[in-house]
Amino acid sequence: MNTTLRLIAGSLMLSAATLGTYAAIPSGYYSTLEGKTGAELKDAVHKVIYPHQEVSSYSALPQYFQYTDVYLSNSKTHRIT
Repeated sequence: MNTTLRLIAGSLMLSAATLGTYAAIPSGYYSTLEGKTGAELKDAVHKVIYPHQEVSSYSALPQYFQYTDVYLSNSKTHRIT
């Protein structure tokens, strides 16, 4: 049983490490927020998160996936299918 627990724990740690590399925040993403407080911070956060694609309805999601599920890697576009 001790070996099984070690195997499970090792698998969980490896999974967590792998997911962490995919969920990394791009360098400089929040740099415009540094040193700001109050209304100035609120406005800066709005500018960071506002440029996004608005979805008109849940039934329209499949048409948005071709744009939202695109990742750039080595100057090539990869789509999740």
